[in-house]
Amino acid sequence: MSRLARVTAISLLVIASPSAAVADEWKQALIISPQVIQQGIVDAHARASFVRRQSAAPPQPAKAASTRHRVLWTAIGAAGGFFGGLFLGAAIDDAVRDCECDDAGLKGAVIGGPIGAAAGGMTGYLLSK
Repeated sequence: MSRLARVTAISLLVIASPSAAVADEWKQALIISPQVIQQGIVDAHARASFVRRQSAAPPQPAKAASTRHRVLWTAIGAAGGFFGGLFLGAAIDDAVRDCECDDAGLKGAVIGGPIGAAAGGMTGYLLSK
């Protein structure tokens, strides 16, 4: 147990003691000299510098995504968004305009595909950070 810890423990006992007589006895028994305080400071500095030397490696900053990584995720997002836009556009067009024609939902698919590709590409780019 270091000197500083002993001094702290004894001080807490003095503060928490139930009677003034016991407190006076502890105060007389506890003599803190400037040398004890100075030694505690030196010990604390030595421990702090030792801890700093052990963790001398600088923390690694968050690695930015490489260009190849961003292009890959943008392409995946654009492809997924394109097909998602196709199906969503066709479903909306078929629900809004109920026709008995051969190309039900084609107009919505043609409009939804590029919109979905743009939205998916932007989403893939933003999420690749």
